[in-house]
Amino acid sequence: MTLSTIPDGIKQAFEFQTDAQTDEIIYAGNYGLYTGSGFVFDLKNHDQANLDIQSLRDNSWIDSKTRGVFIDCTFYNSNLAAWLVSR
Repeated sequence: MTLSTIPDGIKQAFEFQTDAQTDEIIYAGNYGLYTGSGFVFDLKNHDQANLDIQSLRDNSWIDSKTRGVFIDCTFYNSNLAAWLVSR
């Protein structure tokens, strides 16, 4: 598989990013340390997310060499004017 065969909408997911580019910190997991660098994909909205996730699956974005997958979610509760950030 080459980058030229990847659909444009998910192409950036196959480009390695340093921790300076992702602005992430080191995360300590059960099996080791994970730097902020790696392959990153941001989901935009629900409808597009379903299509993007299927496209990532079809192009084997996660494979046997994947060490971990992190999912970050941000929610806003307007009744409480409170933000929730979860990893």
